[in-house]
Amino acid sequence: MEERELATALESYLETAIWSSGEEYDEYAIYDFSRDCWEEAEQTLTAFVERHEDLIDRLLDQDLQTPSRIGHNLWLTTEGHGAGFWDEGLGEDGDTLTEDCKQHRTDGIYVGDDGRLHFG
Repeated sequence: MEERELATALESYLETAIWSSGEEYDEYAIYDFSRDCWEEAEQTLTAFVERHEDLIDRLLDQDLQTPSRIGHNLWLTTEGHGAGFWDEGLGEDGDTLTEDCKQHRTDGIYVGDDGRLHFG
C-alpha cells in the first residue's frame, strides 16, 4: 500500500472504531482521538499491512478490497464484531487476515479525563 492508501485506511480504522462503539460516541470524530491513539493505530495498521503485504496488494489489485475497507475490516475483525475480513467473500485470504486480527484486540474505546478518545 502506498502512503496515501495507508492514510485512507488509518482514517477508516478510526472512523470505524467510533461508529462501532455506539451512539454515545456519535458526537466524536477521528480527530478527537489522543495523539497516542493515532500513533498506536498507525503502528497497528502498518504492521498488519507489512505482515500481509503481498496478500493485501493482490486484494487491492483485484478490487476485492479498498484501503478504506482494509481499515474498516481491521477494526471490526480485531474487535470481534459480527463482520470483518472473514465475511467479505475472500476465502482463505479472509481467513488468514482474520486469524492475524485475533491477536490484537484493544477492548474498544473510551473518553478519558482529558476529553479525548483512547483505546481500552
